[in-house]
Amino acid sequence: MLKIQNPHHINTKNYQLDGSIVEITYMGHEARINASDNKTYTLYKFTGKANTKFDNVIFEIHTTINNDKVQFNIWKNGGMELNSLPVELIRDRDELINRMIVEVKKL
Repeated sequence: MLKIQNPHHINTKNYQLDGSIVEITYMGHEARINASDNKTYTLYKFTGKANTKFDNVIFEIHTTINNDKVQFNIWKNGGMELNSLPVELIRDRDELINRMIVEVKKL
């Protein structure tokens, strides 16, 4: 089971070379039950926004690890799912922040 230590330390304001600013903010976590096997997992939620864009991006990171991968859901503010993919296990804070910044800049 994945455990993000001190998820509020993910909060960041990142200044980009193009002059824009990308902010990542921890929004909390919540327990869920997997419909297929009735096992409990946790979703860590983060929001990302760029000062040059109107929409926010919502990130959900599942705590269940399968084959050294975790489920990473990406939503556009307003509820439209942009991507739902298993990603290689994220091992450090900077790797997680960089992955989220890349997704925010895609909007």
